[in-house]
Amino acid sequence: MIFPSLDKELNLLGWRLADGALTVLGYQCALADIVQRLFNCSTVALWRVTGVEGKRSLQCLGRYQAAAAGLPCRDVVAEPQLRQYFEVLSDRGVYACDDTLNDENLNALESWYRRPDAPRAFLDTLVAINGQAFCVLSCYHESGRRQWSIDEATTLKRLGARVALHLTRMNPPGFGLESIRFG
Repeated sequence: MIFPSLDKELNLLGWRLADGALTVLGYQCALADIVQRLFNCSTVALWRVTGVEGKRSLQCLGRYQAAAAGLPCRDVVAEPQLRQYFEVLSDRGVYACDDTLNDENLNALESWYRRPDAPRAFLDTLVAINGQAFCVLSCYHESGRRQWSIDEATTLKRLGARVALHLTRMNPPGFGLESIRFG
């Protein structure tokens, strides 16, 4: 649930981005801080969606933790590796994974999820602008399994919609979204 104080914080964040008082990187860090406080997650990641449906890929733009903002991230995941994940994310706008080691849709990345620093659960939402997938906002839980509630999934999806509005407001008419540079 987005509380009134959080609503005001998000509005201010969006207007500061649109006015140029906040860089896109500053926006990412502030958004990650909000998501971490709201969901009590260990890490927040932002992934840029590139390509066309069926041949999309996710490029990690950055990971954010309370102790270290803007951790470098160069991971790239191609849609053919995770077709079912992309289908669910595209259809529902949100993907909740309670246990990365037992989610059949993630089998192609099993070795990655078995690393000691890998998340054990995550909640992702698709940020779409004018019907086009633009980026994915991810909440990671690293200390074990986590059952994500419907309220959490709905709240993250609403946050993703707000991010889309902020980015659209920042991007003046006549300019393509490719003019928005992350990181």
